[in-house]
Amino acid sequence: MNFILLVKYVPDVSRITDSSFDSETGNLKRASLPGITNPEDISAISLAKKIADTKADETDKFIALTMGPAPASNALYDALSLAADEAFHLQDSRFAGADTWATAEILTKAIKKIAREKFGDEPYAVAGGMQSCDGDTAQVLPQTAAALEMPIISYAFDGGFKDGRFHFSCIKEGGDVFLSTGEKSFVLTAAAFEFPLYPSFSRSRWARAQNHRKLTAEMIGLEGSGMSNSLTRVVKIFRPEENQRKQKHITCLKEFTELIVESCRKSRRRKTEGSFIKYPPSSSREVWVVSEPSEQLEDCTAELLAEARKLASEIGGVCCLAAYDSPDENFLQKAARAGADKIYRLPNCRLTENPEKQGRMLGELVNSKKPKIVLFSATLFGRVAAPICAYITGSGLTADCTGLHLEKKSGGDYELIQTRPALGGNIMAQIKTINSPISMATVRPGRFTAAFSSEKRECEVVDFPAKLVKDRDIKVERESESKVNDFNCDVIISAGRGIGSKENFEESVVPLKKVIELSCSCSAAAGASRAAVEHGLADRQLQIGQTGKTVSPSLYISAGISGAVQHIVGIEKSSVIMSINSDPGCPIFAQSDYYFVGDAVQSLDKIRGFLESKL
Repeated sequence: MNFILLVKYVPDVSRITDSSFDSETGNLKRASLPGITNPEDISAISLAKKIADTKADETDKFIALTMGPAPASNALYDALSLAADEAFHLQDSRFAGADTWATAEILTKAIKKIAREKFGDEPYAVAGGMQSCDGDTAQVLPQTAAALEMPIISYAFDGGFKDGRFHFSCIKEGGDVFLSTGEKSFVLTAAAFEFPLYPSFSRSRWARAQNHRKLTAEMIGLEGSGMSNSLTRVVKIFRPEENQRKQKHITCLKEFTELIVESCRKSRRRKTEGSFIKYPPSSSREVWVVSEPSEQLEDCTAELLAEARKLASEIGGVCCLAAYDSPDENFLQKAARAGADKIYRLPNCRLTENPEKQGRMLGELVNSKKPKIVLFSATLFGRVAAPICAYITGSGLTADCTGLHLEKKSGGDYELIQTRPALGGNIMAQIKTINSPISMATVRPGRFTAAFSSEKRECEVVDFPAKLVKDRDIKVERESESKVNDFNCDVIISAGRGIGSKENFEESVVPLKKVIELSCSCSAAAGASRAAVEHGLADRQLQIGQTGKTVSPSLYISAGISGAVQHIVGIEKSSVIMSINSDPGCPIFAQSDYYFVGDAVQSLDKIRGFLESKL
């Protein structure tokens, strides 16, 4: 199997400090930071090598491709030392300033050139990490797949070849899904791979001796530049607000337990009943929300409908929902009560388990109706379907937004300003769409509050007769027997790798959840970090964070979780955060209101004992 391996050289965001920024402009001084090869890309190389080894073709070729200034060649050295046979470097000042859409265009032209030259008519796959640690958009690979008109396998953490088909284990909402495909060419995005490759000394020496072929804009046939071809532009960069957490070190577990009880007593779930403001809608200005492919209206979709309705009211437009398959009357009425004035129904799509097909079908609808704004939830589904839809409609797309607002332009029209974190949350960027009449955004779940009308509302339902989108030979072989955990509760107790074992999780975390429910008269749930899930300590449906669920309980208790950025973004809307970890320097303490330094299992068991004594 031939592979083109996409690798990116990125700043090491874990080493960013205040001195890494220009005090006047707020810009990152990249030269002051060491660079690393994006860790997710290393996982992709390891996974691609395993897949190729199981297929055992003697003519396999591995070609590494990177884009960026001269230091980006370090990523090529890493790729060569692990698996790549040759390396290509996209290096040209005309590539500078490219957003994800323009980057996908550049990569696609380079990939096609390399494939023609190195593979001829042979099939090949393109592999890369599901996202990079500096941008965290997860948009480039899906947009590249759309440009190449290839199927995409997303969030794979294992794979191989058997009985004439490629097999993949992938992350999905609430669990894992096991896919197989007979497609000969595809794009693969990798999550963390459990068995990473390590270079040998001799291979590393060989890699350092290899030359990298430079590719310029002229050589790949690029018209314009990365900047001029972009559909989004950063208009402002600023530092995030100062952390408002108390960061109080509690040295006594009994006091820590009393703070848990106090926080539980204060817990109140947000009320979402009310009445909507009437406004005169204009059918020419539609603000869309794209539903999750589910039989029920998900919380994240309801949250976006509330925000979409606010935006629509400002521009005198209509709040619309694009829903997959054929939602029933309960779904339609709940969507109407959540703010939808119109619902577009896309046929026979939900059950395909194929975000690529869903993105393409939605793209047809967008091209037909020309909405002003389209919003997706930044879920595993949204982070694949949105980039594909944006690419084929030529729309600007901003990922992982935490804020949206409208600014009036000189001609009386409005433009959407989207705020998102970058560089591991160390900076905030405000972005707007350019060179496109449609603004698209994926929004982190939990950023807005759903608002359901207390009265029954009517909404227009439009069935969209989408053209047949090409079916891919991708089959769901099986899914993990799990359902999405209900995190819409007062308290969440979540464990990381520090919990030690699945037995400890079942005997310490789960019992504490039950005791908190009894002793504090509140609802509670158990959760887990990505690291805990990937090491088999907890089930996938319990995962919280960027690739799991975003939560906003009144009280979030973490035990044995170090506090990776991807986990913090999933819990930051919690009213109170309390943490336990044996490492006094772990990052999550800086994001906590109260923290205790100690063994996770022993601490949870003692807390449970204190609470049981009060029953």
